[in-house]
Amino acid sequence: SPNAPVRFLPQERCDIELLKYLFKQPVSVEKVRMYVTPDDFSNKKNAELFARLLQLSDEEFKMLQPIDFQDIFIEFHQRIIAILESIKDPRTDSFSETVLDEIIFSLKNRKISRLKSQMQNDEEEDLKKAEEILIQRGYAA
Repeated sequence: SPNAPVRFLPQERCDIELLKYLFKQPVSVEKVRMYVTPDDFSNKKNAELFARLLQLSDEEFKMLQPIDFQDIFIEFHQRIIAILESIKDPRTDSFSETVLDEIIFSLKNRKISRLKSQMQNDEEEDLKKAEEILIQRGYAA
């Protein structure tokens, strides 16, 4: 339900850090828009929220206060509140290019880990299928 409390999984941490930084430091939108895509997020809902945020122009985005986002993106109201109340991170209290770079880097690294893990799973599946075919054809014991 839309009013159910939003719970975040540990693997969403990088998603949440980036979204929270965007809400608290709207000036970061230009750089984030250049380097981050919805595909970088580990959670589909976070990716959808991010895609919606990017529908605002940079100018519109920079005029907003953290509290404004939950009223504008009403379909993500609970999620935005949960993000703003999550991880007490003093790094989000002021804008820093270095901190923003670290957060973007973490998000990208997390994506690479997910993709590697997915590739390994796919390879294992392929090997199993190949082995089954060989067994069926009498090549392997």
